[in-house]
Formats: sequence, structure tokens, C-alpha cells
Amino acid sequence: MCDGWCEVIAAAGYTPGVYASTSWFNNKIGTIAEPHTKWVAQYYKVCQYKGAYDIWQYSSSEGVPGISSRTDVNWAYKNLGAEPLPTQPVEQNSGKSYGGTFPKLPVRRYFKRGDTGKQVEYLQLFLNWYGNYGLVIDQCIGSKTIAAVESF
Repeated sequence: MCDGWCEVIAAAGYTPGVYASTSWFNNKIGTIAEPHTKWVAQYYKVCQYKGAYDIWQYSSSEGVPGISSRTDVNWAYKNLGAEPLPTQPVEQNSGKSYGGTFPKLPVRRYFKRGDTGKQVEYLQLFLNWYGNYGLVIDQCIGSKTIAAVESF
């Protein structure tokens, strides 16, 4: 049944997958055909599911800076994004081409004023590459970095 559902979703142009607990995969679902994504939820120090899986949700109560409630956290073992970006992307409909090598992107997806560190540096490098905002790469989220993000 899950494979049939995944085929319908894939035919509609989306990336299908199945999310369930280890118990459900073991006792009710069984295997999922490739290339459909299998996302196993098991809140423990290791995933004890014996079959192949692409994502492991290891907690639903992780503390994340900037988020006041409990947060689900996962390990992804395959690239779930779009095709890799080219080294010289062209902005859609503008004809603008960007100079230099595409910078490393931050893996963090949330920032607030006063945040510091390497992930902030990656954000600042990307913003300068994309929009030539003239940010000083100081690894600190200040008013100029916030303005650049808002402009982006």
C-alpha cells in the first residue's frame, strides 16, 4: 500500500517517502521500494531498525536556540534537496551572473541578533556573493547582516 501511494506521489512530480516509527516499519509496513525515502522515528541513542533507511528522527524534544518549544531533530543519510547548485548560477529572469565560486552555505537555518561563529560567517559570505551587500565578515549577526537578510 505504501509503495502504491509513493508511485502516485512520484507521478505527480513530488518526491515520495514514508515516515513511521521503528515498530510500524517492523510490524505493519515492512519494506519500501527504492528510491522512495524511508524516514524512521525512534527516540533513542541509536536507531535499532535493521532495514535500510534514509532519515532517522532521533528526538522530539531537542532544545534549539531561538525556538521556545521542543523540536524534532533528524539525521539525513541521503541528499534530499534539489540538484546541486552550479558554481556560476544565474538569477532567474535577471540575467545577473554571480562572480566567484559558490560559497559554502550555513547548515543552520535560523539566526538572531548577536549570534556568532562559523555558521554566521557562511551566511555573510553567501550574502556578499549573492547581493554584494558589502558585509564585513566578522562572524556576528548585527544590524547590517540583518538588513542584508531582509533585503535578500
